[in-house]
Amino acid sequence: MGVLAQGAGQSLEERQKLINSCADQLAQLGVFNMLLSDGDRLYVYCSTKLYWVTRRAPFGEEPSISDVVTVVATEPLTTNESWVKMKPGELGVFEKGDLCSSEE
Repeated sequence: MGVLAQGAGQSLEERQKLINSCADQLAQLGVFNMLLSDGDRLYVYCSTKLYWVTRRAPFGEEPSISDVVTVVATEPLTTNESWVKMKPGELGVFEKGDLCSSEE
């Protein structure tokens, strides 16, 4: 994990390439789907199969306009939403609930 610590202070693109490289190496050892957060962003790596869907407020009786939530799962959890299937080797980056970057 020392290699990942070197990513501090790097641009999103540089950090994304570093995380993707480390995840690719781990995926060579077997199934490796990953969720990793740096406190600001969620990095989602797919080695086999992952799906995601983004939901926006209002969710219930007391909506907040700023509420955006992305759910990540190995299979779609609902049938009435459009789940996005990730490709093996893909790294998605989510910020404040929205996809901000994706690369294979």
